Amino acid sequence: MQADLLKLFEGERVQAILFGHWHRVYCAQHNGILLFNPGAVYAMTPESLRWQLAHSPSLLRALFLARHLRRAARQPERYQFEPTVGVLSIGPDAQLRAEVKRLPDVHSR
Repeated sequence: MQADLLKLFEGERVQAILFGHWHRVYCAQHNGILLFNPGAVYAMTPESLRWQLAHSPSLLRALFLARHLRRAARQPERYQFEPTVGVLSIGPDAQLRAEVKRLPDVHSR
């Protein structure tokens, strides 16, 4: 994935590439280019799946959630992430800084 992103912008003056849909945090420099995936505001965890399943009025949504809950039982490592957002700032030295902020899990309250 990282190689594909870098190839996409090859030859251009790029300092950072922000990307998503992994739902997993990634932050690294590659050949002077910052690759940054801030994670996901919404993280599908077994707890959030159970909460949503208990509060879902839609049969189709309930089936979708139940399927993910079964998958989470078989592959727990795929569902172990926290809700996050990313902050990208430019310092006085013109350097890019990436920071990930963890969000509270609204379904664990």
